[in-house]
Amino acid sequence: MTSVRWALLGLVVAPVALAADPAEPTWTTDPAKMIAPDRPAAGKLLGGDFKVESAKLNPGGVLELRQGKDFFADASVMIFLFLKPGENIEGKTFQVAVDDQPGKTPHVHAKRIPPGEKLPAGPAYPGGYAMKLEFGKVQDGKVTGKIYLCLPDDKKSYVAGTFTAEVPK
Repeated sequence: MTSVRWALLGLVVAPVALAADPAEPTWTTDPAKMIAPDRPAAGKLLGGDFKVESAKLNPGGVLELRQGKDFFADASVMIFLFLKPGENIEGKTFQVAVDDQPGKTPHVHAKRIPPGEKLPAGPAYPGGYAMKLEFGKVQDGKVTGKIYLCLPDDKKSYVAGTFTAEVPK
């Protein structure tokens, strides 16, 4: 009888053990669920897998997260932060809700090279997306950061995790 109870208990426990990791990022617009995992930024972008292979904070405060080594990235996300001249990125946090007024938030451009094409293409989002973006300390020409970004495209693009971006001097 005891072995039957343990066997039945195993059946009840097994599905819980097989459930998805609650920390695994997914597409959401709920800021409470937007906790960037402590691993390199990755996700889905315009219907394909996306892994941040390089990051750069371009002059004017444009954060570029790229996948691919060629001149045109295989896939990329550019976030226009609209920093003021001389404004330091260190320690800044950007939080955007889906219903925030466009024009008051960073703009996001998502691009991917479509199959059979040579140039990247994709939409721009002046609003309508959800994001948490945090920057750490600037050191040795680089800044660390955390991102959780969910775009309103029909493929439910998202990017979540950590990155280290080159910073212009």
